[in-house]
Amino acid sequence: MIRTLVRTNRHASAHRAATAFLVAASVLSIVGCSGGTRRASLPVGGPKILTVPKIERMMQMGTPQSAIADEIRRSGTVYNLTVQQTKDLRAVGMPPSLISQMQITYRNAVSRNPRLATSGNYWTQVDGYWYGGIPVGWPRDWVTGSAPGEVPR
Repeated sequence: MIRTLVRTNRHASAHRAATAFLVAASVLSIVGCSGGTRRASLPVGGPKILTVPKIERMMQMGTPQSAIADEIRRSGTVYNLTVQQTKDLRAVGMPPSLISQMQITYRNAVSRNPRLATSGNYWTQVDGYWYGGIPVGWPRDWVTGSAPGEVPR
């Protein structure tokens, strides 16, 4: 009987140690994985992202397209629109010229820094849209100026 108790205590002790090891390994793997996928964060007190919903509100309020286009340029926001988002914006009446301008911000930025096209670390998501640019801390030269082959404005 004493042998049985000793064996049972040994098994329970081994079982507790194995469980503790698995819990610790799981926690470490979760913590380790979360560190490598940092997204851009919004700087405090700097320029604000000109969001797509804000542009939609400006359109609804009757703001001229030229004023909205100027605001897009001034904001330094870069828009990483999906094909579906582009279709949805057309469907709700967003003028093609404004959609094109938002897409140009992306093309210009990627032409200056190709890593932007393949890494999510530079982008931040707001209201279901992905944004980059000066408002999220990018260097100004990634955002401003004309793309290669494009006439500066």
